[in-house]
Amino acid sequence: MKRTFSAVAILLLAGTPAFAQATAEHLTAMDANGDKAVDATEFAAFADKVFVTLDVDKNGTLSQAEVGSNISADQFRAVDVN
Repeated sequence: MKRTFSAVAILLLAGTPAFAQATAEHLTAMDANGDKAVDATEFAAFADKVFVTLDVDKNGTLSQAEVGSNISADQFRAVDVN
């Protein structure tokens, strides 16, 4: 699975109530230049940080065990195209 796609998929598919409550915090964290908007570069940089954090074994891929409860098993299967 490609690195950026994996992290972006996790961010987009993390439809849990806890994620919804943290959305404003995530947007603030993504907004590197403080302009109250997140551009593609800022989003990609945040996605990379999320990926690196989740990739516990540092093998360049994310397993269901590594993403844990951040997304459901069904959501993980939906984005795990290979």
